[in-house]
Amino acid sequence: MMENFNKCSDTDFLTRLYNRSYSLGFIDKLIKENIEFSVFYIDLNKFKMVNDLYGHDVGDIVLEEVGKRFKSLEKLDLFFARFGGDEFIGIYQSVDENKINRIAQDIDRVLEDHIIISESEFTISASVGVARYPFDSDNADDLLKLSDMAMYKAKESGSNSQLLISAELNKKLSSRREIEKLLKDIDIEKDLFLEYQPIFDLKTAKLTSMEALVRWKHKTEGIIYPDDFIYISEEIDMIKDITRWVFIKALKQIKVWNEKYDTNYKISLNVSDCCIHNKIFFDNVNYMLETFKVKAEWVSIELTELSLSVSPEYMKKLLCSINELGIDIHLDNFGTYPILISDLKKFKIKEIKIDKEFIDKLDNEDNTCVLNSMILLAHGLGIKTIAKGVEKIEEYESLKKLHCDKIQGFYIEKPMSGEDFEKKYFLNRAK
Repeated sequence: MMENFNKCSDTDFLTRLYNRSYSLGFIDKLIKENIEFSVFYIDLNKFKMVNDLYGHDVGDIVLEEVGKRFKSLEKLDLFFARFGGDEFIGIYQSVDENKINRIAQDIDRVLEDHIIISESEFTISASVGVARYPFDSDNADDLLKLSDMAMYKAKESGSNSQLLISAELNKKLSSRREIEKLLKDIDIEKDLFLEYQPIFDLKTAKLTSMEALVRWKHKTEGIIYPDDFIYISEEIDMIKDITRWVFIKALKQIKVWNEKYDTNYKISLNVSDCCIHNKIFFDNVNYMLETFKVKAEWVSIELTELSLSVSPEYMKKLLCSINELGIDIHLDNFGTYPILISDLKKFKIKEIKIDKEFIDKLDNEDNTCVLNSMILLAHGLGIKTIAKGVEKIEEYESLKKLHCDKIQGFYIEKPMSGEDFEKKYFLNRAK
């Protein structure tokens, strides 16, 4: 069937596999003809490290070699396409589980051998998610979303392949559609509100700062938390408006508290990857500080490791400029994405927030050693550490022994409204 499909401009220039446009057209054709097929969504694990460490020229050679290896698996009812960056899809005209499993094993197998470039050796692996037509969905958009979600589930679980779609993922996709529909009618000024979670010095038990956390109060659905709507708002390009609202609300609040009670606390604000890479982000932040007469030293910005890796040179310049204003840069969810340790100083990182995943595993000796290494490494670079998601006294005691600097989590305090926060941490202090 592939031979009969229009192949005009159908090839990716680098890998010589089919390109995104061709693969999408082919999926549409299979659906129109009601032919059963499976979509493999393939993401190369930690590929950004190759680009960051060796440059994009070497990264392109690795992608070219991966393309050759996928090409070797192609047959009449199976082909591969480069979908973008280090993401590929396979389209297989079968929904037989045994055959699907064999294809997934073949993908793992062809990536096993090292890729050698000059004197450097690269070990490449992939995470794979699979969705089937018509069993998992009857349209191309949802098939791709489901296979992508399954791939991320595989990546999170540490396995290479997440085959077929669970009822859980279908339920998640259904929920996602509902949230997307609700977001189109959101009134940002009226429907969003902030809660504040305190951050304490672990040695003195004194309040040092608070994190501003956005919530959405829907008239029929109740409270919707950021994990359920922020990533969707990014995809539909609503995140910039939400971020602007959060910044204005939080900056005004910290100004009121610090001036009214003669304090010097910091407020920590989360910035998504797509917002920080907006070229006018710096100008917007600077404008808000000046407009609302907020001291830069009262503000810290939280970024993810992923946001630093997308365009490192641009980010170094941007964060240097933000740092020069007097705003602290914090790295959130530290340890969940590869980053060059030497870059922490270049990015002007003041504090790292150790991901909850590591805190949850403190009952294991090996994991405690890993966490200890993180803290020692940060301290060696003059960077402070915050443990987030602390929920048990055992975690609290272990972190004290490891000389973690700060702590945040339900064990100490849950997020609360501005009114409750003021009563507990400002009015009581004034008395």
